[in-house]
Amino acid sequence: MNLYRSFIFKSIAYLVVSVLLIILIVFVISSYENYFISQKLVFIYILLALLLLLYIIKFYQSLFPIRLLDAIFNYSHDAIFITDKDGKVTHINEVFLKSTNYKKETILGEKVIFKDKPMPLEEIIYKELRRVGFWQGEFISLDSSGSEILQILTLKELTCKPKKYLGIFYPLKEYTKRIKNLEEIAYYDALTKLPNRRHFESLLTNEMNKTKMQYGKKMALLFIDFDDFKSLNDTYGHAIGDEFLKLISFKIKTSLSKNDIFARFSGDEFGIVLSNIRDDIQLERKILEILNVGKTKFDIANNLQIGTSLSIGVAIYSAENNIGFKELLKRADRAMYMAKLQGKGNFMIYKDIGFNNK
Repeated sequence: MNLYRSFIFKSIAYLVVSVLLIILIVFVISSYENYFISQKLVFIYILLALLLLLYIIKFYQSLFPIRLLDAIFNYSHDAIFITDKDGKVTHINEVFLKSTNYKKETILGEKVIFKDKPMPLEEIIYKELRRVGFWQGEFISLDSSGSEILQILTLKELTCKPKKYLGIFYPLKEYTKRIKNLEEIAYYDALTKLPNRRHFESLLTNEMNKTKMQYGKKMALLFIDFDDFKSLNDTYGHAIGDEFLKLISFKIKTSLSKNDIFARFSGDEFGIVLSNIRDDIQLERKILEILNVGKTKFDIANNLQIGTSLSIGVAIYSAENNIGFKELLKRADRAMYMAKLQGKGNFMIYKDIGFNNK
């Protein structure tokens, strides 16, 4: 790269300037002591030395983008290459070699090999690059053995002379994996692997919309809180508490149907959507089943049995009542608070059409 060549030139210049600066300083000091030259000339030499020192400082500052680019190029997890204006490779990083199985000496000076379409893809790409200076998309490349690799490629024209293009690519399979990992971080709880509150609210909205479209259909929103969980954490420690939450959430999940939604909001607060509720008998039976699961004791460490109970607040949604999203959440939360007031291991259904307080 031109930046590397520039770096070499600047390094040589730095050495030359450093030597000159040392000579000047020695000469000025010796001249001043021996009155070999006038004081005015000494002042000029000192000023010149300061200017040279300023140049050296500026030079060090100019090294930062070079070091930064070098770090990006050599330590990136993506395959990076640079081509000339004709698409011939001039620079590559180690990830490029590992991704394509090429040897450095066989790819430098050659074109990145594309699998031809009716019109060679490389012609389409470089035509677009010359027009707008940027291209991104999927393409099929060939590795050293001739095998096809589906890639996500980004190409950008560099602002340097002679003209060069920077390319970054990674396998589509790896790209899909990265997107999946990001989605898990954004939408799922790290401890229990359940949907987090943000994702749950999106799923709940979709379920409400489906219920609203079917007259007579009802769904139930359950807010769940673990009784005395703080005391459990304080007594046995957060590691035991976390392990308990993983085990109990898994057991609750297995008791639900595949159409039900189960999520962790935060701490010991969870939410469940029971879809397609037929009547209050079915709903109460399901809630009692969840309460019973919540009483399970687990052997976690050194034959230590840990358990607690659940408090559940329930709100009903149907096409007939057609309440808003926030109101449904508020009702479930209020019902859970009332259930806690009734005592541990209890539930409360918010008063609604066809259902009574419990």
